[in-house]
Amino acid sequence: MTRRWSRDDAVDWALAIAVTVGAELQRAGCDCNNDPRWLDVLVTLLATLPIGLRRRRPFPVLLVVGAASIAHIAFGFNNPFLITFAVLVALFSVANHAQWGLSVFAAFATAIVLPVSFALDWHNQGRVNLSDLPYNYALFGAAWILGDNLRRQREQAQLAMRLTAAEEERSKRALADERVRIARELHDVVAHTLSVIVLQAGAGRRIAPRQPERAAAVLGGIESLGREALGDMRRLVGMLRTGPEREHEPQPSLERLPELADRVRSAGLHVDLRTEGQPRSLPPGVDLSAYRIVQEALTNTLRHAGAGRAEVVVRYCDTGVEVEVTDDGRGPSANGATGGHGLAGMRERVGMFGGELQVGARNGGGFRVRAMLPA
Repeated sequence: MTRRWSRDDAVDWALAIAVTVGAELQRAGCDCNNDPRWLDVLVTLLATLPIGLRRRRPFPVLLVVGAASIAHIAFGFNNPFLITFAVLVALFSVANHAQWGLSVFAAFATAIVLPVSFALDWHNQGRVNLSDLPYNYALFGAAWILGDNLRRQREQAQLAMRLTAAEEERSKRALADERVRIARELHDVVAHTLSVIVLQAGAGRRIAPRQPERAAAVLGGIESLGREALGDMRRLVGMLRTGPEREHEPQPSLERLPELADRVRSAGLHVDLRTEGQPRSLPPGVDLSAYRIVQEALTNTLRHAGAGRAEVVVRYCDTGVEVEVTDDGRGPSANGATGGHGLAGMRERVGMFGGELQVGARNGGGFRVRAMLPA
């Protein structure tokens, strides 16, 4: 796609016109041989006017300007300084705007052509100041070095901008991932605790007229659950305020499964908890995810399955840990197996560690959740 014309293009064409007019004025004020004049004018225009395209087509401009400058000398015309200046501008533009390979090629070609131009001038004019050769090498070399340095500075600035943008993008992704993690934690905490509280409150309401002592015990359990949920909420809000690195309270882990089972039992679901293999320390993320998967599975059983009994098995193996939750409820249609935030949260937790999740009906009725988390 063609680049739009800009203020830089206007500046380049203004420079080209100024150099062209200046070169023509130098030619007109010279009492040297300029015949045929039309050819002198034509070659001068070709040697100066193309620098108006020096940013858009730097290498072709150098070829045209350089060839016209050599032709101007070869025809025996007096070479004004502004034609040399146009070649300097073209070489600078190649070093600044062209690809680095073309820039180096242009530098070597210029170094080879300079003695040729001096030889042509010697042949036509019969006199050349040899001290001008190193002077011209220094002049053209400075133009190339200046253009190359500007190109390098521009590329470094662009690289710095890209790195900054990439770092900002990584920070945004990390923030989004952290928010998803916190949202998942909030869902797990609120969904489980409120489910147990609602069931206990309903049971307390039904037994309060006949068994006030048991109702008081149920209310005590609700109070305890509320306090625990409040602590979890404070921990999560603290993470939002200060970031996870400032988190001081311990997070749930498989070691707290007995407490979880007691809470579920108090809501009316009998829970059997069993451990297989040698318990060992797990990475914090794996430990928390395994706990939350068990918690979500038991919450779904309480809310949807109509089950009377559930079994939780934790299996430790060499490659990680496996948790399995089964119940004797109504099966997948009532257990939320077709979707929902709970199942999506389980899949996300398992997916973070490259684990395996299986959910569905089990033989003999009921529902089964099995998650394998590599450690």
